[in-house]
Amino acid sequence: MNRFLKPVLLTLLTLGTVACTTPPKVLTEKEPFDPHNKWGFVDTTGKVVIEPKYEAVKPFSEGLAAVVNERRWGYIDKTGKEVIEPKYDVVTPFSNDLAAVSKGGKWGYIDKSGKLVIQLNYDNAKPFSEDFAGVQEGNTWSYINKEGKPIASGYRDVGKFACGLGAFKGEQGWGFIDDTGKVIIKEKYSEASCHNKDCIAEVTTLDGRFGLIDKAGVIVYKERLEAPSLFADGLSVIETKGRWGFVDKTGKFVIPATFFSAEKFNGGLALVRTKDGYGYVNPKGKMAIEPKFPNAQSFAHGLAAVRIKDGKWGYIDPTGKLVIESKYAAATPFEEELAAVQVD
Repeated sequence: MNRFLKPVLLTLLTLGTVACTTPPKVLTEKEPFDPHNKWGFVDTTGKVVIEPKYEAVKPFSEGLAAVVNERRWGYIDKTGKEVIEPKYDVVTPFSNDLAAVSKGGKWGYIDKSGKLVIQLNYDNAKPFSEDFAGVQEGNTWSYINKEGKPIASGYRDVGKFACGLGAFKGEQGWGFIDDTGKVIIKEKYSEASCHNKDCIAEVTTLDGRFGLIDKAGVIVYKERLEAPSLFADGLSVIETKGRWGFVDKTGKFVIPATFFSAEKFNGGLALVRTKDGYGYVNPKGKMAIEPKFPNAQSFAHGLAAVRIKDGKWGYIDPTGKLVIESKYAAATPFEEELAAVQVD
C-alpha cells in the first residue's frame, strides 16, 4: 500500500473498487518452511475439510491448492485428493489453467493434469495472466504466450498483463506493452502496478510523484508527495502525519486520519488499528467492530481472521460474532470458500 501525505482531487477518472498490486517477485530458490508445521483447510462453517497435515500450503486457485509433503510441492483438489504429486522445489498457484514450477533451479509450467507443457528452461517465472507470463533468462525478462513463444523480450523486469496491457521495466523505467509487444505507454515510471478491472493503474513518476493512469497513459496527480490510490466502496485510504484515514473521490476526508494503520474496504468494512487494537469501521466512519483484537485481517467471503488475546486465531462475521472458534496457531483469508489454518 502506498503511503499518502495529502488528499488529491480526482475528478477526471471514474475509479474502480479493487486494487491491483504489483506482482510479487517469485523465489528462485527452495522456499523455507518448518517440516513440523501442520496446515489444512476449513470451509466457511468452520468444518475441517482437509486435515492439517501439510508442511506448507498456498491458497486455492482455480480449484487446486499447492501443498508441501516431505519438503516438496504438489497440488490437491478441494476434497484433499492429491492430483499432482509433490516433486517441485517452488511453485505458484494456478492461473489461466497453468502453474509455474521450479525444480533444480529451473522454471517451467504445468497444466492441471501435472503435464509439463512449457519446459524447465527458465531462471525465473511468474504466473500467467490474460494468456501471457513473464519469464527470466539470465538478466533478461520476456513475456511468453501459453505455447512458450516470446511476444516481447529484453526487459529488466516485467509485471503481468491486465486490461490488454503488460507492465515492463526498461532502461528508463516502467512502461506498458500490448499483446503484440508494441509499446503503448512509454517507460517513464519508477514504479507501476497492473491495471485494475476498470483499467486504472497506480504509478510513481521518476521525480517521485504518485498518480493514476488509464490504458492510454493519461495521468492524474497534483504535486510532489501526493499519492492517489484506487478506491473501494468509494473511499481511498490515505496517510497524513503518520495517521491513516479515508477520503472520497473529491479528496474530502470522510473518515478522519486518526488510525495507526488502515486497509481498504472489503465487504463494507475496513480494517483499522487504534491504540486498543484492531477493529473495523464502516464507510460512514462508525466503528462497526470494536478495536479489541491483537491482530486481524480484512474480510473475505464474509469472514475475517482475527487473533484473540490468548494468541489463537479464529474468524468473525460482519457483526463481530466469533463464528469459527479461535483455536488455530495461524489462519489465512478465505479463497474459493476455503481458508488455510495451522494447528500446533
